Amino acid sequence: MKKFVLLQILGFFTLAAAISIAAQDMGAAKENKGAPHIVLFGGRTGSVPFSHQIHQNILGDCNL
Repeated sequence: MKKFVLLQILGFFTLAAAISIAAQDMGAAKENKGAPHIVLFGGRTGSVPFSHQIHQNILGDCNL
């Protein structure tokens, strides 16, 4: 009976560790979407500040 309980406890902690490792790996897969703010060339009118992060959050893809 003691061995059974110990095996259950060991199994629980093994499962918890596996879930924790999997969750960390999922966070590492985030895509780099570039700088949060960029400056665009505006010709004679001068440079134009552009919030690239807001653009990415709304559109999600620069190629649209």
